[in-house]
Amino acid sequence: MPTPPLTFPLHRTTPRPFSPLTDAEWAALAPLIARTDPRGRPAQRTRRTMDAIFWVACSAGPWRALPAEYGPANSAHRLLARLAHSGALDRLLLAASRHPMAFASVKSLEWRIVRAWRRAARLLPAASMALVRRLGMVSAMPAPSWCLPYPELEPLLLRVVRNLFRSPDRPRPSHSQLDWLSRFHRLIAGRPKLFRTTEPPGLAAPGVR
Repeated sequence: MPTPPLTFPLHRTTPRPFSPLTDAEWAALAPLIARTDPRGRPAQRTRRTMDAIFWVACSAGPWRALPAEYGPANSAHRLLARLAHSGALDRLLLAASRHPMAFASVKSLEWRIVRAWRRAARLLPAASMALVRRLGMVSAMPAPSWCLPYPELEPLLLRVVRNLFRSPDRPRPSHSQLDWLSRFHRLIAGRPKLFRTTEPPGLAAPGVR
């Protein structure tokens, strides 16, 4: 999914207790998580499995604490991984954001979506980290915004490098210039290991202490 060009101020999503998807919420959510690979099998009872993902994400509890009424925890974990790898989680995040491409019908799911996105953060690529930073959705960020990638700065870095090395007759860059380039590159790439944020872990769901 292309990264939206707009950047929004940082904001926190208002926490909400977990509640199962309503018919209207599921109708808005289902098209965004539809399987795009026709060779794969559709997830069984996807609505219940999404409720399982949201239950674990909102409670911040372990998968083993998932109530039996939401099905096997392994099924929920596999679906979350599929959503992360297919780009569906990014579509959900964008739909619940303040971006013009957002869906008003998904806005009520914002807390559940940001918690699920953060739960799957280790499975997401750098482009997804850049997306959440651009959207300013602090509650979904797995680390402070300054730790996340800044791909929009890549053209600037490229221009600087070309200017420094544009001619073989030009003096070699100084150590301070090379050090600056290295620091700037690390800023664009983001930190390889992310710190935990101070965002509260979530609201306790029924049965979780």
